[in-house]
Amino acid sequence: MDECASEGCRSPSRWPRPRRRIGFCDTCLNKFAAAQTATMLRPGGDARARFRVRHEPCGAITDVSLPMLHKGWVCQACKLASLTASGWVQGRGSWSLERQEQLMTVAGLRPLSPLLDNALGDQPVNVECTTCGGAQTNSLFGFSEGVRLSWMPCSFCNSQRFKPTAEMVSERFATLGLTLTSAWPGDPTVGLDATCSRCGTQRIVSCLALGSGTPPCLRRDGRRLDPEAPHRVYLFFFPRLGPNGVFKVGITHCVDDRRLAQHTAVGGHLVQVVEVADRATAFAIETTVLRKFQPIAPAPVTPADLPYGGASECWDAFVGHPDLQQWVPRPAVD
Repeated sequence: MDECASEGCRSPSRWPRPRRRIGFCDTCLNKFAAAQTATMLRPGGDARARFRVRHEPCGAITDVSLPMLHKGWVCQACKLASLTASGWVQGRGSWSLERQEQLMTVAGLRPLSPLLDNALGDQPVNVECTTCGGAQTNSLFGFSEGVRLSWMPCSFCNSQRFKPTAEMVSERFATLGLTLTSAWPGDPTVGLDATCSRCGTQRIVSCLALGSGTPPCLRRDGRRLDPEAPHRVYLFFFPRLGPNGVFKVGITHCVDDRRLAQHTAVGGHLVQVVEVADRATAFAIETTVLRKFQPIAPAPVTPADLPYGGASECWDAFVGHPDLQQWVPRPAVD
């Protein structure tokens, strides 16, 4: 069994910790709750589970995440009570017991504490969702507004409906050139089995990693992030931008022509492209061109006019354009 992640604690973690992921023992989890003046009622079975606690100052029962339990959270019941005491009014009028019970039924909630007859609209109510079982606190007015606005009054259910489905994840992988071959577990940190649709290379990568810039395929895309790999400097002409058109210089890798195709798709005409040894050389050429042409002919364009907001790489076409080849370093002669 893996050990607890707390410093100095050797007790077994409540759940396995593959690749040294976070995990705590029951004793440490109880200490985290006690530090928030709460009592642990039901510890979760993994790092992404809900941990049910009772906030002792007010008695409200709440399901919290592990980061909230570890680093602290604000009790919603205490917060609403404090706001009400300061004169804040969320919902005017009183709610009869029958009206509150009807709201609970429509919203799919079960009160965890007795409802008060003729309670004000900003009265905090501690409830449990009858769909997912999540415990939470909101005002009567807050739950009522959730129903009126077609939200799910349960905050846990409401957040779930915005999470990506298996179909969404598969489609996004396909856009990056990967065929997803494993089931979507709902956890963006879990590595997923995939196959590159371009070269057939198998890959294990998480949604989180892809969202952080990890190459989809190490064989086909890995060189995009390699500064020592060959790069290209390109020159485009956009005739429809500005009174004279504009020229744009930029750099890209040599793995594919996606960047060039994106510029062509928005009306650009490829004037010239040269290949150089590495990214630093490509940057040097781009910088030299911009320093020569931009000061004398600034381009009347905005970031919205070009892919990736490349307005800073443009100049007015009336001054012409350079021959990029003149700045390509010549191979050293032995």
